[in-house]
Amino acid sequence: MLESIPAKALLRAVEAERRMVEEDLQHKRAERDPYLISVLSFCNFLTLAVCGVYASMAVLPVEHRKFYGKVVQRLVDAGELPRGSTEHFNSSFAPAIRFANLAQFMVNDERRN
Repeated sequence: MLESIPAKALLRAVEAERRMVEEDLQHKRAERDPYLISVLSFCNFLTLAVCGVYASMAVLPVEHRKFYGKVVQRLVDAGELPRGSTEHFNSSFAPAIRFANLAQFMVNDERRN
């Protein structure tokens, strides 16, 4: 969905998504799971990044992190986020990516043995 939204409207769309997810959680229409935590973490990252504030975040699934990274770059390219946002995003999630890659390596190694 985010791919089809113009960069200038992305932040508003993400804010609307965050509000919907929070309402769903509050009214018990959804349960807190890794997917929802990922969505909320990304929404919060963008909300803070607009102000040039960067905080640590929940571990994201690798496939989410790659997609979110592309969204952050689109927003930076469009001037909607400060220039350093991409680097902050990447550094925030680099340990999680290394851990995921290590875990995958270990699984593959176990299968070979």
